[in-house]
Amino acid sequence: MHSKKLLSLALSLFIAEAVVASPCKPKTTNSVASTTLSESTTTIPSVPSTTETTLATIETSVASETSETETETATTLLTSTTAASAADSSTTEGGATTAEETTTAAGGTTTSAAETTATTETGTTTGDTTTTEAQTTTAAEAETTTAEATTTTAREPACAQTFVLANPTPIFDSGSISDDSARNVVAPFPIGVFGTMSTNVFVTTNGVISLDDSSTRYTNDALPDEYLPSTSIMPYWDDLIIRVGACNTGIYYDVYESDRGNTFTIEWQLGSVGTGAATGEHFSASFYEDFPAVVRFEYYQTTKHGSSATVGLQNGEQFSQYSFNQVDSIPDQFYIVIDTSSGDALTASGSL
Repeated sequence: MHSKKLLSLALSLFIAEAVVASPCKPKTTNSVASTTLSESTTTIPSVPSTTETTLATIETSVASETSETETETATTLLTSTTAASAADSSTTEGGATTAEETTTAAGGTTTSAAETTATTETGTTTGDTTTTEAQTTTAAEAETTTAEATTTTAREPACAQTFVLANPTPIFDSGSISDDSARNVVAPFPIGVFGTMSTNVFVTTNGVISLDDSSTRYTNDALPDEYLPSTSIMPYWDDLIIRVGACNTGIYYDVYESDRGNTFTIEWQLGSVGTGAATGEHFSASFYEDFPAVVRFEYYQTTKHGSSATVGLQNGEQFSQYSFNQVDSIPDQFYIVIDTSSGDALTASGSL
């Protein structure tokens, strides 16, 4: 009610002002204007109300749309997150193709980072595997090469025995046992003592050389001995043996040039029956083409040093005996030279 009174009062004042301002205009017109103005005035207050309602509606609509948009965005983000999680699982199980599809669908940096991480991890794993295989292969080959080299060295021990002859040819070797045995050798030139010479030579395991005949007698005697061939040379007559398997053992010969010209040497390296050893008896006998009646004995090692051996030579009733079962008569690194060119035996001896 107060609003209507205030409105009427305002209209009255408005009309009065209009009449004063326009005295020429009739009252009817003022009445119409008043009516029109009244309608306009009535309408004017209504506009703000409608506008406010409309704005409120718009704001509500915008808020609703914004809420819906946010809801949709949140839903989309949730869907994207779910898709990304699913993509991660797919990437783990499926591989690089699913990761690429996820990147296109999600369109986010996070998915791309996940793809990069997956690729990097795969590359790293592959690299580690390759490196491990390479190292394993290298270590196995190195260990195999080292092991083979060690095994080869262990299987080829140095032999304790060495020959004096530079190019020895075997008469007896250690491939089989040889005891009380004799074998024939053709000398490169005639050899002999006291004027008897021959190239038909027999060599025994018991340290005896004979011409044109052989004997395997192992019991040594004083000279002259009727049980040996007439022409015999005894560098070390004793009961000796060649045992199986000992390296560089046996009886060998060689022909070579020395300070006395063309030389024929026979070398023994064997064991003694009494000791049971495969080695320990090492000596040689040499003959010279330019000095046919000269014989040289060399002793590198013996176990009994002549205490059970006969050393000398004979031709029938002629002979030269250096020792017979004489203790320490044959030291190691020792030589004896017997020259029968004059018909008598001239003997020299000394250290090598």
